[in-house]
Amino acid sequence: MTLIAGFISRDGLLICADMEEVGVGASKRKINKLFYRAFQGITPNIHIVFTGAGSSAVIDNAIKRIDDAITKQAHDISNENAAQDLIDSTLRTVYEKYVWPNLRVDHDVKLVVAYSHGFEQRVWITHDIVTTPEVRYVCAGIGEDLASYFADRLYHPHYSEQQMVRLAAFIFKEVKANVSGVGQGTQMWMLRRNGTSLFYNWREIELIERTLPPFETTLLKYGWEITGPTIFPQLPFILDVPYVEVCKESNGALQGRGFYKPKEVKKLTFE
Repeated sequence: MTLIAGFISRDGLLICADMEEVGVGASKRKINKLFYRAFQGITPNIHIVFTGAGSSAVIDNAIKRIDDAITKQAHDISNENAAQDLIDSTLRTVYEKYVWPNLRVDHDVKLVVAYSHGFEQRVWITHDIVTTPEVRYVCAGIGEDLASYFADRLYHPHYSEQQMVRLAAFIFKEVKANVSGVGQGTQMWMLRRNGTSLFYNWREIELIERTLPPFETTLLKYGWEITGPTIFPQLPFILDVPYVEVCKESNGALQGRGFYKPKEVKKLTFE
């Protein structure tokens, strides 16, 4: 179970993934799902981040093969088209060997690959063996519907690195809290437009999550705007609705004092 995401900001590319892996039965463990490579000696330096959602065995195999191929041909991938062609060819090999022949188990995967070569930056997501470039953001894996819902409404391409990290931390926090199978922390890689990169480990993201305002409070306030004044505005108030203050049974019927009498309420109790 995995949630992955990539965001394009004014400062560069931010790639994110949760850290929960579900093993045999109900066992869980925390693992790294972001794989980073930097190739020196090429001006400007090439930075690549891989991550994936789906069958963990196929993801590991695909990323290992792509990593080996890029390492061997690093000097030949001086532009994004060459990098995309290499990913396509390697992914076809993986699908032909592990995915398409298996009719009993769905081994389909989605990869998110971030490529940075100076000011040339690109984020791809794979659909089967097709790599599709993204121009804003992408979410994939379990919980992607909820993550995309928040991103659709909160994302802006001109956010700074700090703003984008906080937005991504919020999205992953909400998905982890509401979707089973996503958790154990969040990690991020930032590939900056100036040619540098920075890793945000799960402890740093956890500290950011703690500084975020409670989403439930903001949502509740929005609910009040939709519904208008509540039935219990602010104490004390006059409860002017039919009620029975004292009831007793007499001759098989309930009888009580006045069924309609305004009463000042100074404290609410629910018993």
